[in-house]
Amino acid sequence: MILAVTAVLIIVGSLLYTIINFLKKKKEEGFASIFITAGLQLTVTSFGSFYENLKEFMVLFKSQNVEESLKVHQTFSQVNWSQLVIGIVLILLGFYFFQYLKHRIYILNINGYLPPLSIEDHFSNLKLNKFEFKEREIDIIHERNYEMNEEKAKDILELIERKVKLFISESTGCTRGYTGIAPIPFVAMAGTWLKKTRIDKYFEFDKKNSETYYSLSKSRKYPELKKVTQYTQLNLDAEEVVITISTTTPITNPQLKQFNNCEIVKLTVDDPKDNTIKSQKQLKEYINKTIEVIEELPRIFPKLRKIHMVCSTQSCFVLEIGKNIEDFRNVPIIIYHFNAQKEIKYPWGIVINGSEKGKFIKA
Repeated sequence: MILAVTAVLIIVGSLLYTIINFLKKKKEEGFASIFITAGLQLTVTSFGSFYENLKEFMVLFKSQNVEESLKVHQTFSQVNWSQLVIGIVLILLGFYFFQYLKHRIYILNINGYLPPLSIEDHFSNLKLNKFEFKEREIDIIHERNYEMNEEKAKDILELIERKVKLFISESTGCTRGYTGIAPIPFVAMAGTWLKKTRIDKYFEFDKKNSETYYSLSKSRKYPELKKVTQYTQLNLDAEEVVITISTTTPITNPQLKQFNNCEIVKLTVDDPKDNTIKSQKQLKEYINKTIEVIEELPRIFPKLRKIHMVCSTQSCFVLEIGKNIEDFRNVPIIIYHFNAQKEIKYPWGIVINGSEKGKFIKA
């Protein structure tokens, strides 16, 4: 009797968990819960229904004869073995699905340029099973067809924020991945909404060689990201500093002429080229080096009010910059978009931290 009541409570709890998963739009988890709930129902009722157990209890309670009680117990305790086996199989199947879903990769993809690039079209090159990942795309291609302005940037940022927060909620407890090819300020801002959110895998598109995606590896061999600027050569009373980061192509002085009133601090690898970043350790080391420079600048430049950041690098690096910039520990940082066809090469940017976070800056 106690076992039956306990089982009923477990089944009710499983049903509530299933409903919650569907309400949270976690359909796969909901279906796994259904398997477990159905399995529990079959397993419990294979020993007799709640009504039959209650009836047995009442008969035994009224009976004064031991022999009669044994006969009653034998009558009510016949196990439906086929039902029991099916129930156990369904429970095991449900738990298997939960384990499978736990190891599924949720991949955030920010698409900002034509043609749109999708993991869905290249999953076999990454040795992924088609059902092993879910790709969540933020498509801002059509959102930025026109000249960027404050209103357009605000709409895009609202879209990205909403989609990123949905991605975080949906992927809770699962492996998370990221890929993207989009304007640098938008990717950096996406990173600011991913603070304290672990990204387990990064996927980059190799457009020059294989024309497909690769996953950042665990390699420990890679070029060093160096600070090539000597602070002693700069005006240490400057109120604004530009940080340049070059891993894919060199950033030249003529491209920076709009910042002629600022001091420039350059970070670069020896031979910048496409897809320089190939390993997770490399990415982490590059980020740590950049953050180290950002944090030491106020000490080197005591009057520093603002940092301008221009990057020629990969999307994974930019996202991690957004994740690692502090809102109020660091001075305001503006990160810029590059356009080679404009006279001003960095025509607009976005503040990525502090009280003005998200503010559109027109150069």
